[in-house]
Amino acid sequence: MGSKRNILFRPIFSCMLQIVLAAVELFAKFMKKVLKIAILILVSALAIIATIAFWPRRAANPESFAPPCETEHEVFVIRGDSLAPEFADGQEVKLLPRYYDCHSLSAGDAVAYRWAGNKDAPLAKIVKAVAGDRWRMELMPEQNTYQIEVNDQWLKNSEGAPYQIPGKKAKMLLLYANSYPRIPEGACLILGNVLEGSDDSVKFGLAAQENIVGKIKPF
Repeated sequence: MGSKRNILFRPIFSCMLQIVLAAVELFAKFMKKVLKIAILILVSALAIIATIAFWPRRAANPESFAPPCETEHEVFVIRGDSLAPEFADGQEVKLLPRYYDCHSLSAGDAVAYRWAGNKDAPLAKIVKAVAGDRWRMELMPEQNTYQIEVNDQWLKNSEGAPYQIPGKKAKMLLLYANSYPRIPEGACLILGNVLEGSDDSVKFGLAAQENIVGKIKPF
């Protein structure tokens, strides 16, 4: 009688065991999904917290978003008053030696320029015309001075006064103006703020872009 009962209940126990195992397997799969979701939520929360904590520092320092060519700099000291009042003699400024790795040279850029006539340190000048610009020089007979025209506009210094190059000082630059009605590739016109010219293109003609050490800007 007992053996018959065991035989009768054996399939029932087997079926119940399979049900239990299946339930355990389903539960395990469910817990894996829950664990994955929990991990994803945790990672997302940590990322949000880190962003919130770090953002004020980045916002306070916009340069941290800029590429290295705009941020890597050296200290450069202005020598002389040819760029006054924009830059003063002895003023420390940023020199960005890699700036033109990611930017084109533009009129209005203040640059450090390596000139053989001043071996102690590069000159600080302002770019007034770049490759492709049309330019010419015109004599003002009453003053016996030359004005410089670039792209149909008379060149002016940082204070808005037109350049007045004395006839005797204009000879070198006149040679370039007559030979190159457009600024050639690899060249540029650089000047200081002195209306009569200084140690700039008035003295040595068009400047070679390859001799530009980098862009300068105030701290």
